[in-house]
Amino acid sequence: MFIVLIAGAVLAALLEYRSWAMRKHYRDIAFSACVLGVGVALGVLRLLRMPAPTPLGAIQTIFKPASRLLEKLLS
Repeated sequence: MFIVLIAGAVLAALLEYRSWAMRKHYRDIAFSACVLGVGVALGVLRLLRMPAPTPLGAIQTIFKPASRLLEKLLS
């Protein structure tokens, strides 16, 4: 199943990127490649039954120090 996922992503990218490259849409190719890479990485994590990172974890990591500071100031 892993090979099917990778092959499908590469085939779709090649077909789309070839037409974009002829029209010199390089920014579109770069953005699409980044989004496709993230999607494939999350798909592989799901296939391997590994926990995928969530935006909530990043938000908690960023705001935890501010939360502790406010807690100290208000107590």
